[in-house]
Amino acid sequence: MPIPFPGLQLQLAASVPFPCLLAGSFAGLGFLSWYLAGKIKAFDRGGHVAKLCIVAMPLLLAAMVAVSRVDDYWHHWQDVFTAGVLGTRVPFQLNRIASHHLLLVVAKLSSGF
Repeated sequence: MPIPFPGLQLQLAASVPFPCLLAGSFAGLGFLSWYLAGKIKAFDRGGHVAKLCIVAMPLLLAAMVAVSRVDDYWHHWQDVFTAGVLGTRVPFQLNRIASHHLLLVVAKLSSGF
């Protein structure tokens, strides 16, 4: 059976953005991971593996979604890899900016200004 609109399949394949929309998944779950790390003080050198497992869980979920998209041929691995790098790097930078700003506000409040 011939395809009634042969150009439609090419247009749909060309309309997938680079990097794929998984960057949002990585960004949201990456920010959740950094937020949890700060709240439960995962990097306090206490040696608690359970804290690191809690922090790694959102990133593992994002990685499982990414692998499923590559496995189902929804996205190319290059798109998913780029989305993963962008989606984990941007929340890290945002978390650093937000925590630095919060420290400045707390310092001003404690100094009486």
